[in-house]
Amino acid sequence: MQLIRNGEYVKLTKKETILLQLLIARKNQIVPFDVIEIELWPDKEPNENTRRALVSRLRSKLGNRHIETIVSMGYRLSI
Repeated sequence: MQLIRNGEYVKLTKKETILLQLLIARKNQIVPFDVIEIELWPDKEPNENTRRALVSRLRSKLGNRHIETIVSMGYRLSI
């Protein structure tokens, strides 16, 4: 899987790629926080800041668009 934005390849980390795949698989639907955490950190329980930092990095690479936070529920990729 490759991300191309404005005609240029955008390098994603392994966790960013997994998160983007989760969001794409459920585009325009809410992906709950617990689903994201289980998929990305199956062996440990991450804190909220870890999850937020990952989403923030991915948003930045997508141009701060498309990923919407649904308060107390999860994230939604709006395309």
